[in-house]
Amino acid sequence: MPTPDPALAEPSVQDVLHAAVGSLNGEDRPGQLEMAKAVRTAMRRREHLLVQAGTGTGKSLGYLVPAVLHHDRVVVATATLALQHQLIEKDIPAMLDAAGDVLGERPAYAVLKGRSNYACLHRIRDGVPDDQGALVELPTGTLGA
Repeated sequence: MPTPDPALAEPSVQDVLHAAVGSLNGEDRPGQLEMAKAVRTAMRRREHLLVQAGTGTGKSLGYLVPAVLHHDRVVVATATLALQHQLIEKDIPAMLDAAGDVLGERPAYAVLKGRSNYACLHRIRDGVPDDQGALVELPTGTLGA
């Protein structure tokens, strides 16, 4: 059997995770690596996986690193807008910058939001309360309609 060319070998979860953690000035954590490997295995097998990990474990990189190695579209849903912002503004760019040499090709990523994340001009004009119960008053024509 021919020996595989090391230059064509896929980067390991450990290599990409180590590069990403270092770029964020973090420290390698055994639990984070264990999670990343489990996520990678589940993705390869197309299986479900439930992971519970405490604060500070490094869960974000624990699922993002296997996601960039997956070679298929991956959806990450966050419970909060703060975490979504952290992923898009900090974690994903830092991970991709750090792992660029290891990954070779830089994966694309995007934020997709539902319509509830955008203002409805009709509701604003009609005085429908926002999430905090405050009404927004705008003079007619201010919003370009």
